[in-house]
Amino acid sequence: MKNKTLKLIKLFSFALKTAFYTLICLLFLNCEEQPLLEFDEKTFYREWAAWEALGITDYSVKVKWEWNRLRPESVFYRITVKDYTLIKPVELLDGFENDLRHAVVEPISGTYDWIKALYESRKNVHGSIKITYNTGFHYPEIIAIDLPRREHPRRFGSGTIYFSEFAPLTPATVE
Repeated sequence: MKNKTLKLIKLFSFALKTAFYTLICLLFLNCEEQPLLEFDEKTFYREWAAWEALGITDYSVKVKWEWNRLRPESVFYRITVKDYTLIKPVELLDGFENDLRHAVVEPISGTYDWIKALYESRKNVHGSIKITYNTGFHYPEIIAIDLPRREHPRRFGSGTIYFSEFAPLTPATVE
């Protein structure tokens, strides 16, 4: 009986030590520095330069913002650009009644500037800015942003910006 009790005590002691060491290892693994803002800077600058090289001065494009700040928001509009300048007023589409005060309403070059400024100001926080580019015209088709709300609850959070139905109004060569 003593041998059985002694074996059970040793087994229990081994299990406790294993659990303790496993817990310590897990704590150390979780304490490792997590990557900061995920952003493909190399591709971003390459696509921006390719967009600028096309020299498209006049175009129209539909833009849809889906954002989750304090509550989900969405706005859908078309911008028209002539001689690199945004033509106003911006056309709201599909009966969206939301105003544009939280959306970035810029020509595509201005959107690239906005993304760069957002990245530069948030590169030391955890989150991501992921962009899918149009392969022919090199503008961002989808911009998926996930930034912490704790810094600026009204300005950041998660959201996606979609550019669609891009139509150059001046001749351009597509690669």
